Amino acid sequence: MTRERLAFALERLRRADLPPQRRREQVRRVLDAAWRYYNLADFAVVSRDARASVALRLRFEDAYTYLGTAMVDPMWAGAASGGANRVDEAKTAAIIGALMETSARFIAHGATLTRAGPGRRFPPR
Repeated sequence: MTRERLAFALERLRRADLPPQRRREQVRRVLDAAWRYYNLADFAVVSRDARASVALRLRFEDAYTYLGTAMVDPMWAGAASGGANRVDEAKTAAIIGALMETSARFIAHGATLTRAGPGRRFPPR
């Protein structure tokens, strides 16, 4: 679900027919949904690959930063008071692409573990 939301966010970011502010707002909302879905799986990710978990979390934070806001998660609430950030949609698109790539790599890695035997609980059935 996270990867689907990320793909949708990237699609929204690339829509030239929308005004920039509206486009960024839509991307933020879709990223909020992707973040919520990712949090449901974060425990499984961190228990299998802590580096992937950290990379995904930091990339979510970076995507919000380049959209000119802070994450909605209370963990990042302090960053919201840091003032306005510089908007860079090209960097946001690159980060969303990296999020999709990292999550795809992690899912493929989990599937390999499952076939090999030690990862019987991943992916959940």
